[in-house]
Amino acid sequence: MTAPAAPRMPLQLVPEPDDTEWLTAQASAIGDPAAAESESWEATAVLHQWAPEHQLIGAMMWLTADQARPILELVPDTAIWQPMRQWAYETIRALVADGRDPNPVVVLAAARQRSWSQSAGADQRRRNPDGQVPPGLSHCPSAQQDRL
Repeated sequence: MTAPAAPRMPLQLVPEPDDTEWLTAQASAIGDPAAAESESWEATAVLHQWAPEHQLIGAMMWLTADQARPILELVPDTAIWQPMRQWAYETIRALVADGRDPNPVVVLAAARQRSWSQSAGADQRRRNPDGQVPPGLSHCPSAQQDRL
């Protein structure tokens, strides 16, 4: 013979704790100061990995030229904020314009042939708002050619 099933209690929501400061506290305040340093580095790495620009460029490297063309028409080069990502995006654009599929190997090989100073946004990256070449870039040949 089997015993009758015990009545089950209805599910209840667990109330939120009144003290939520521990959720937002820095790791150094909680414990080891070295943990705070590594935690911020890890958090930054994860944020950069999942950045929308990073994801878009990574996804475009697995498309064919025909699949990438409509995306390139919708997203201008200036929509990519980070300079290195913008350079990669411009390299993908140049490959698609040539009718080549932008897979990672081809993008890397093209980037080796296409310097950062040759990209479309290079002039904007090299110059200050007043039109002058910053002192740190004055040694670059392309920056000096722009001065002439």
